[in-house]
Amino acid sequence: MLIFGCKKNLQNNISERENTTIEVGKMNSHKFGEMEKIKSAKYVFLNNKQPIGNIEKLLFHKDLIIVHDRIGKKILIYNQKGSLISVIDRHGKSGEEYTKISDVSINHLNKEVVVFDGYSHNIMKYDIHSGESTGRCKISFYPLRLCFLNKAIYYYNPFTFNYINDENKFALVRTNLKNDIDARYISVDDKFGNFNAITSTGFFHGNENFFIPRYSRKIYLITDSTVCLKYKIKFEDDSVAYKRILDKAIRQRKSGVFSDHSVLHGINNLCNTNDYISFSYCKNTTKCWMLLNKQDNTIVYNTNAINLLPEELMKKEVWLFIWPEYSTKNKFVSVLPSQRINTVFNRNRKLYSKYQNNNVVQKLLNHKIEDNPVIAFYEIK
Repeated sequence: MLIFGCKKNLQNNISERENTTIEVGKMNSHKFGEMEKIKSAKYVFLNNKQPIGNIEKLLFHKDLIIVHDRIGKKILIYNQKGSLISVIDRHGKSGEEYTKISDVSINHLNKEVVVFDGYSHNIMKYDIHSGESTGRCKISFYPLRLCFLNKAIYYYNPFTFNYINDENKFALVRTNLKNDIDARYISVDDKFGNFNAITSTGFFHGNENFFIPRYSRKIYLITDSTVCLKYKIKFEDDSVAYKRILDKAIRQRKSGVFSDHSVLHGINNLCNTNDYISFSYCKNTTKCWMLLNKQDNTIVYNTNAINLLPEELMKKEVWLFIWPEYSTKNKFVSVLPSQRINTVFNRNRKLYSKYQNNNVVQKLLNHKIEDNPVIAFYEIK
């Protein structure tokens, strides 16, 4: 389990003065056709010039869309029209190349794509417009993810089996831009740190930057100089039961233990705008989504419906709504896989035929399985 006590006075303090408890109860019973909060959508069809194998991560810089293609071992940069601007395809072992893209972040001030190479422990930097190398440096520890802010770099460092000294056994590490460690947060004991189960938690970007440790029900706000506890997630199940099952998973060294219980877990896909926060979680093997109004801390939607296509949304030219995984510029963002587009539109071709004169509908109806995914930007008010 995560331990929040000090370890040889190395741990920096986390502010807990202004945090909100989010109580996640039962699923909404209302009809999803009444999703009046969804106001509009914009669909960006990514150019097929460079086939995308699998989108591991989306990032955004001004009006650019940055795609990390895990299978292709490359990074693709598109504009809002879906045109390909540049490609970073430097897989190899030379000085300007990476052996593995473990994570990607953006240096917005220098207009650079920052690649963390988990094999070589190098931080590689590339110009966001040209794709040319702009430098590299090496770090001395073994993180899983990174988050590049204006004046600091945060690293997600969940495992302890690579370390002898206690000074590295912290889930969240902050360095300056020269990669000198200047803060450590959330001490991790060896029992939990040696539980080698990968989760998709880590850093989440939007109107603010957040951090979630694996198997945690706490969401932290991170800035250049501070870390504070922003939200505590309280599910309808007993937290004692959750701890018992997590302890069982660690003891048996099997993260799949959660699938055998009804306990809610796996907070992920955290998205945030000025007014709303959305995240996903798991119950048994079912993925669920929650939308919270930040102004009054009320839950708007809590559902296990993956995608929606009621006619009430189509009247707003929201042709397909898939629960968001990202957020940028006060919009929620979803990746629409070509397979799902093809399936949904073929099964509902009669319904969509009413809007066949719409250019976007035509493009979605004609979208092929082998085409690159479509990126959807949703406005929720």
